[in-house]
Amino acid sequence: MHRFVVHAFIRTKTEPSLWVLATYMFRQPSFG
Repeated sequence: MHRFVVHAFIRTKTEPSLWVLATYMFRQPSFG
């Protein structure tokens, strides 16, 4: 899990829009 967070954090520097989309999806109550 930790590695996923670090990898995602690094990707934010190259794909900030993708990170925002992922964050939005994670906030969805229907997700998971």
